[in-house]
Amino acid sequence: MIGGFILSKILEEYDVEYVFGVPGGQTLAFYWGILESSKISHLLFRCERCAGYAAMAYSMIKFKPGVCDATVGPGATHLLPSVAEAWGASIPLIAITSDNPAWTVNKWASQSCDQISMFKPFVKASFNILDTSKIIYYVNEAFKIATSGRPGPVHLNIPMDVLMRNIEVDEDEFIVDEVYSTYPSNRPVPSRKDILKAANLILSSRSPVILAGGGVILSQASSELLQLSEMLSIPVVTTITGKGSISEDNPLSVGVGGVTLKECANKFLREADVAIIVGCKTGQYATLNWTLPPKTTKIIHVDIDPNEIGRNFPVEVALIGDAKATLNELLKAIMSLVTKHHLFLLSRRKSLIKAVVEKWRKSIEHLMNSNEIPIHVPRIIKELRSILPRDAIFVCDGSMASFYGAIYYDVLSQGRYFIAPRGMAGIGAGFPLTLGAKIASPNNIVVGMGGDGGFAYSLHELETSRRLRIPVVYIVLNNSSFGWIRMAELNYFGKTISTNFTELNYAKIAEAFNCLGFRVERPGELRDALIEAIKASSDYKCAAIVDVVTAVKPASKALVEMPVINY
Repeated sequence: MIGGFILSKILEEYDVEYVFGVPGGQTLAFYWGILESSKISHLLFRCERCAGYAAMAYSMIKFKPGVCDATVGPGATHLLPSVAEAWGASIPLIAITSDNPAWTVNKWASQSCDQISMFKPFVKASFNILDTSKIIYYVNEAFKIATSGRPGPVHLNIPMDVLMRNIEVDEDEFIVDEVYSTYPSNRPVPSRKDILKAANLILSSRSPVILAGGGVILSQASSELLQLSEMLSIPVVTTITGKGSISEDNPLSVGVGGVTLKECANKFLREADVAIIVGCKTGQYATLNWTLPPKTTKIIHVDIDPNEIGRNFPVEVALIGDAKATLNELLKAIMSLVTKHHLFLLSRRKSLIKAVVEKWRKSIEHLMNSNEIPIHVPRIIKELRSILPRDAIFVCDGSMASFYGAIYYDVLSQGRYFIAPRGMAGIGAGFPLTLGAKIASPNNIVVGMGGDGGFAYSLHELETSRRLRIPVVYIVLNNSSFGWIRMAELNYFGKTISTNFTELNYAKIAEAFNCLGFRVERPGELRDALIEAIKASSDYKCAAIVDVVTAVKPASKALVEMPVINY
């Protein structure tokens, strides 16, 4: 077998369905292997960056590593932004780059660069495979590393001559450990002593709160989190990546806290005597510039990565382990210790939570029902939520779109039904993430939303949607500017610098790609346009772009006052 066939065959053993990428001369042997495969399809995207984002969304929905590929040099450099996003978001990717023949190192071969050093800061491991007989070994290592502990991307760099070389391989060499084909591949738990200490601290608390991060979703621990919350009527605050840890119409859900300034969430973080932080890196946005929870709050931190515990907040109890397995053990301990006295507090706590959330919902009614022109984004989200089924998947681009979705869109099912790029939080990921989510979950309605600035980074993937027949709806928030930066510049300088665009009609741009386009300029047109777009995208099997002319300045005080690091 040549190396390219060996690579495709070992990927088959890991149940890989798709490789997302862009071809190059150095990867032809790998593509030959895919061509001969009966199990793997290659999905051609129009740039490597978007292919990587799509593979990331696929991984997020399927709970298995996404696989993406790029050719040497410019292909590898284009792939890097999406790999960096997966690294920051703890999403397993197998990023494969080809390279010039190994014997050309330091000879200035065309397009050559140090790809190992380039990827190394943004992956859990980067392997340069120089021996065809070692391909199986390194692929096995890649899946093991990507899915173990805190998940993340792994980089495989394979020179052209290694992919082309023909060697003898026995069938019994293609043996894999299937546990590493999905994640989490292992579920460590803390000691019994630490579990009991945490359980007693929770039961002694009068105003506990749960802060659920993206690790709850990664671990598929929503059921255990809900049991803990409901057993003791503990309010659940989520991070943006933890959105979906609990259904947001549950009376114990208080929404996304931290930098969103969503008061019904931050109130409980601010006033908690004990905070149970689960699967959260306690980064800047989740904790409102590291001010929530306050110093007086005792913290129980559950995380599979010991490096995250105590990084930003002193911890009363460290529970190093998988979120699902650890919460399950914590539940058992609490059930063995709980008394009638503890249960006496629950009804009062529930009524308080309900009153706080209802007060917040009333405070935003004028935004959700706004008839102002240009259209305010909360009104778009209100109309969208009213027509989508509970199991629809909503994807937001970086920048303000992520925060609009986090604050105003209610996820009504537990699990991965909300996706936003928060690893590096760059714009331009929204549309390819939407395509990748639909590829992973063809039976769910998938709707994306992002600004016109971000959409311009990836609108070329409209052709991908048309060619691969991927029916998604994507809402473009069209304010003819980089909205968040424009807002910040106006606040700082009183004028704008390099943020405004030519006014464009993205509905017509979509039609030029043989996709569907809808233009909305008035709030009363939103509902019908969204309903028609969802139906038409399904009927015609392509993207439907809903181009909504939106206000430049956000209606939400929370977004206007979005804090940055205070120096």
